[in-house]
Amino acid sequence: MCTGTNSKTFASLMCQFTDKRWKKFEHLANQVLELKAKGNECVKTGNYAEAVLHYTHAIKLNENIPQLYSNRSHAFLKLQHFYYALQDAKEAIRLDPTWYKAYYRQGEVEFAAKHYTEALQSYQKASQIYPDPTLLECVLRTSKEYQKQEKHPVIQVIITIALSLAGLIIGKGYKWYIISQRNSLLEPPVDLLGETELKEEESTEKEPTNDIGEKKSPHRYTKAQARQRFRKGKK
Repeated sequence: MCTGTNSKTFASLMCQFTDKRWKKFEHLANQVLELKAKGNECVKTGNYAEAVLHYTHAIKLNENIPQLYSNRSHAFLKLQHFYYALQDAKEAIRLDPTWYKAYYRQGEVEFAAKHYTEALQSYQKASQIYPDPTLLECVLRTSKEYQKQEKHPVIQVIITIALSLAGLIIGKGYKWYIISQRNSLLEPPVDLLGETELKEEESTEKEPTNDIGEKKSPHRYTKAQARQRFRKGKK
C-alpha cells in the first residue's frame, strides 16, 4: 500500500509527464497550423507547387486532418495532376464522410477531367450535406455539360469517321509519292540541254550527198570490183 508521500510523488510525476506530452503535442499542432497557413498563402499567390510541399510536410506530421488533404487536392488540381487530386479528395472523405467540402473537392476534380456523371454525384452528395447555392450552381453546370456531351452522339461518330477517311487518303497519297520517287531514280534524266537532238542533227549533216542532193552510199568499190560489175552489166 502506498503512503501519502508516495502518492503525492506519483501524482507529481504523472503531471510532469502529461505536461511534457501536452507541450510536445501543442508544438506539433502549431507546426501543422503554420505549414497549413504557408500552403494557403502559396495558393493565393498562385504558387501551387510550393503549396503542395507545405501541405505534404503538414500531413507527415499529422495524417488525420482531412482539411490538409482537401487543400492539397485543390493545389494538385491547379497543377492539373488529376490523379493525385482525386486521391487526396477521397482520403478527405474517408477521414470525415460528413464533411461536404471533401465531396466538393472530388466533384471539382471529376468535372475538370470531364467525368460529368461522377462529378454530378459528388456535387449532389455535397449539397445534401450542406445545401449551399454555390453547390447547386455546380450541379446545374455539370448537368448542362453532361447533356451537351450526350446530345449529338451521331455527329461525334460522323466526325470520327471523316477524320479516319482523311487519314487513309493522306496515307495512300504519301505511299504513291514514295513509290514515284523511287521509280524516278531508275528512269533516264530529262534532256534539259537538248544534247540528243543536237547529236542527231550533227550526224545528219555529216552524211555525204551527191550533186542532186541524194545521200551517197557510204560503201566504195575498188577498180577491179568496178570492172567486174561493169562486165556483168553488159551481159
